[in-house]
Amino acid sequence: MGHRPIDASNLPVLETMSVMGERPITSSNIEVLGIMKVSGERPIAASSLHLDEIEYIMGKRPIAPNDIDADPQLMGYLD
Repeated sequence: MGHRPIDASNLPVLETMSVMGERPITSSNIEVLGIMKVSGERPIAASSLHLDEIEYIMGKRPIAPNDIDADPQLMGYLD
């Protein structure tokens, strides 16, 4: 396996999923509005993020403006 670090955490793990290694599934307070099946099942969440345009590659992924102060809000879009 790759040389990924393992660190202790207080993150509650609900279950694990065996996809490209053992991956934890954690609880979240994200409101899921739907599921998109592009490169796996991906949740579609409610957001107040303002989008400048929509990219039509890989399932119309959002593109946010560069002058945004809501870094924690954007981190929810990383996978």
